[in-house]
Amino acid sequence: MKKLILALTCLFFAIPCSARTIIVDANGTGDYPTIQAAINDANDGDTVELQPGTYTGIGNRDIDFLGKAITVRSIDPNDPSIVDNTIIDCGWSGRGFYFHSGEGANSILEGFTIEYGYLEEFEPIGGAGICIRNSSPTIGNCIIQWNMATAYSGPISAVCGAGGIAILGDSRPTIADCVITYNMSEWKGYGGGICCGSSTHPTIRNCIISENQAFHGYGGGGIYCVGDVAIDNCIISKNSATGDVLGIGGGIYCDYGSSIKICNCTITENTADRYGGGIYFYYYMGPPIDHRMTIANSIIWGNSPDQIYIKEGGGTGAVTFSDIEGGWPGTGNIDAEPCFVDASNGDYHLKSQAGRWDPNSQTWVQDTVTSPAIDAGDPNSDWSAEPQPNGGRINMGAYGGANQASKSLGCFPIDHPDYDIWVDVGCPPCWCYPRQCHGDTDNQVEGGTKTGYYYVHLHDLELLVSAWNIMEPPPSTPYPPGIKWPDPNICADFDHDIEGCLKCGYNRVHFNDLVILLSSWNILEPASPPVPSGPGIDPNCLGVP
Repeated sequence: MKKLILALTCLFFAIPCSARTIIVDANGTGDYPTIQAAINDANDGDTVELQPGTYTGIGNRDIDFLGKAITVRSIDPNDPSIVDNTIIDCGWSGRGFYFHSGEGANSILEGFTIEYGYLEEFEPIGGAGICIRNSSPTIGNCIIQWNMATAYSGPISAVCGAGGIAILGDSRPTIADCVITYNMSEWKGYGGGICCGSSTHPTIRNCIISENQAFHGYGGGGIYCVGDVAIDNCIISKNSATGDVLGIGGGIYCDYGSSIKICNCTITENTADRYGGGIYFYYYMGPPIDHRMTIANSIIWGNSPDQIYIKEGGGTGAVTFSDIEGGWPGTGNIDAEPCFVDASNGDYHLKSQAGRWDPNSQTWVQDTVTSPAIDAGDPNSDWSAEPQPNGGRINMGAYGGANQASKSLGCFPIDHPDYDIWVDVGCPPCWCYPRQCHGDTDNQVEGGTKTGYYYVHLHDLELLVSAWNIMEPPPSTPYPPGIKWPDPNICADFDHDIEGCLKCGYNRVHFNDLVILLSSWNILEPASPPVPSGPGIDPNCLGVP
């Protein structure tokens, strides 16, 4: 019997339990009556799934993950209607969630609306929506709204008066794809929307942080930080810092000791009673560390009373390839009206004649103007996720480098008769070479002083041979291309058309393209004597016939 028990024990520990999905329903008919009860029974790897509904009362507020690597989510975090209707209603009594037991990235909270959290002045730790302390969870696809916290006297390393999210201690959370709005930090509070205390290292990505308020507090209507913070592809708008304590940093307040990196953000229409409508940065350079503000590919526009205010130590921060109202020193910076689609209603997509995303119709629409912030970001930034056509350079602003980036006319004229074909085959930049339609695949002159110089020569022939007879799919409306950029063979399609028939098959590079190349073969380019000289090929391919 002892051997059997030992064998069963070994078998039990050798075979891990499969992860469970625990169902919770707001009406109490799920596997457990409350969210906290479900978490109490969950093991690492389990999922607690909440059905749509409004969750209230004890066990559905002040929710604690207990250090577990579990996922707590709605039935579909990517469906906005599900997120809107799966609600953690704190009832103005306590907070939504509290992470304080060393949770890591595998402790995941996603797909909820968290609202009506309230923390009174005697509460030593803020974050009426979510509080994260010495933990690093992943927060995604949540709406955090209508939460309020008042401040507590104490050092910022220990407290945070944030209405929305407070991050404290050695915490490295990721907050992504969230809407943080209508939250308030009152009376000596830090950060209406988010407060990041010292020693924290949060990443805030693809979030909308809007219409939060630091009321009669230290400041940071949208975000207050004294840690090391990275903010990417966020909209920070219409936040405010008011009152007689400080009233600074309407959008972002970076306090003494902070380091902040802002990339591809739109910071607009924020207000502060005193300084730093857009950003207030307490700049300090010296021991023990060199604190920095780095801003790239961003739009900072329409904030009041100013866009960026730097206190102490002078300096301008490292601000590059950004559109700053009133101008700002730095490589690639511009001062130009960004042409937001509808700022009054929170649509900060950039207008474009080539097309921009309309969130209302869920379609691409065209404007009569194109924003100067399109194709104006850092040339070394990754633009590959931006839709075609684009100019091969990242846009400024919150949608730059993303799939909702406004399109650009690119190098090919929009009124050219082959423009739609150019878009269909992936907007190959080689079609923009001035002699491509005459057989030039590389925009390079070949040859030397003895032989003369040619735009159409051996390298162009080699590419045509490489592309020869590559079959296209059968014709449809429109033609689905078989060769498509970034395949360089598309550069040998000189007539921008498909040849062939149903019996023989279809080819994008075939006889017509060979005829074009041969007609330009060995045409000498002009050169100074005694080099052989010729008329050259007319560079008119981008002209409209």
